[in-house]
Amino acid sequence: MKTIIDFWKKDIINKLIILVLSALIVGFLAFLYFLFTIPQGSIFYNTFFHAHGNIPTLISQAGTATPMPTPTTAFFPSMTPLPAPTSTGLSSSRLTPFAAATFILSLTPAQIQSTATAAPTLLMATLASTMSNSSAMACIPNRPPQVGRVVGVLDGNTIKVLLDSDGKIYVIRYIGIAVPKYGETQELYGEVAEAENYTLVFAKNVNMFSDVSDKDSAGRLLRYVTAGDNFINLALVQHGLATAFTVQPNTACDAVFQNAEQIARQSQVGRWMTTPTPSSP
Repeated sequence: MKTIIDFWKKDIINKLIILVLSALIVGFLAFLYFLFTIPQGSIFYNTFFHAHGNIPTLISQAGTATPMPTPTTAFFPSMTPLPAPTSTGLSSSRLTPFAAATFILSLTPAQIQSTATAAPTLLMATLASTMSNSSAMACIPNRPPQVGRVVGVLDGNTIKVLLDSDGKIYVIRYIGIAVPKYGETQELYGEVAEAENYTLVFAKNVNMFSDVSDKDSAGRLLRYVTAGDNFINLALVQHGLATAFTVQPNTACDAVFQNAEQIARQSQVGRWMTTPTPSSP
């Protein structure tokens, strides 16, 4: 109390502060008293509460809390393929997780509605791809794998791996698949493929298997890549973010990739999702 009195005497501004705070406290207490004591059926009650959506009373007449309605929620699969965008909405720089989130938030209501309508079909396609992913690894040539840790993601089908065997970093290109490149019609899906690739492998331990050729003309190692039970080359095709791409003589899994692409097209996932048609004026 002495502190408050000293504060009051010190300056006129301090007096104003104390008066304003006191008025706010008194007003708040008066509001609470009014809220808890307003009789049901009064003009204010009927006008305010009923006009604002029948707000439940805090305490019912019987003295028990009025039960709140049970909310309903809609289920969406964790891997929601993105509808074809009407504009890029992203810079031409390498995609970051923040940029991917920004793109998702930029979807139009029509695109969101299209995704929500297709959710049951997309869920079944995602479950089917998960179940078939590990069994599809049988196409990988039976060779001793190279083991390493992913330290960089260059695009949707190219990564950097630190090999356990020699402690050096190598550029690895996925065999048998292709992703949209920057500047192409499906440019944005190239960036989305890069973001998905980042999610699948970055900072993870991977096993890498060669086919017939060890390197491409650019000196990149050509590999089938797995992370745990996930066949990364195949997963990108199943999610509609890559296409099957045959380059002789490395064709061990071509049939698997082509079949996965056909299913992704039929399920309209990723880049194969139908673009919502704008309604005519």
